[in-house]
Amino acid sequence: MSFLIASPLMNPLMLFMLWALLGWKVAIVYFLVLAVFSILTGLVFSKMNLANSYKGVNVKGDGFFANKTGSRFKQALNDAWAFLYPMLPYLFIGVFIGAFIYGFVPETFITKYASGDGILSVFIASIIGIPMYIRSETMLPIAEALVSKGMSLGTVVA
Repeated sequence: MSFLIASPLMNPLMLFMLWALLGWKVAIVYFLVLAVFSILTGLVFSKMNLANSYKGVNVKGDGFFANKTGSRFKQALNDAWAFLYPMLPYLFIGVFIGAFIYGFVPETFITKYASGDGILSVFIASIIGIPMYIRSETMLPIAEALVSKGMSLGTVVA
């Protein structure tokens, strides 16, 4: 269960993009909070004896590195493309939404309604954050645009 929580949110691409867009301190805190949360969730599931509820899950497919034809370099490129290709549409969606926020949402709106740590700012951030649940890779361009417009980092993370 710890792996199921941690793996989509702590992938290297996500951590690198978070570091590049919001800084290394945010990336480290993000990593540590998710690591602790994932471990604690796994411990809770273990203590509640919920293993039977997820033991019957079957994994299908060959996974990466299944194609063994051609040179090692060609295999690596094919596997890298197979990993990147499914994420590209979601990355473009995130960049589009982030560019829209950056270009068309007035800074005064962000600073007036969503810059504090109050309930209204968290509610507005939650509404803006709906597209971020498409894929975690869409989160970072949108978050960077919101921070650049004046939204507090705590509200963006919420």
